[in-house]
Amino acid sequence: MKFAFLLMLLAEDSLPNLPGKSTYMTICSECHGADAVTSMGHNRAGWKDIVDDMVDKGATATPKQAKEIINYLAKAFPKKPAK
Repeated sequence: MKFAFLLMLLAEDSLPNLPGKSTYMTICSECHGADAVTSMGHNRAGWKDIVDDMVDKGATATPKQAKEIINYLAKAFPKKPAK
């Protein structure tokens, strides 16, 4: 259990410090690490689809928490411009 907590703290350090980060860590880290999103980039609608899918699969986010997570992800990991 201590190892899992350490991994969570390390993952938390790799994420941008923006509003909604703690909600993301609380809800999303129950199932996967930060690396699940750091390589992704979506617009707000794309992140909403992903978060809604996670809630449908059992994530325990309230509607308010889901909105906070979507806003966080949209700001922290926006859609990357085409090269």
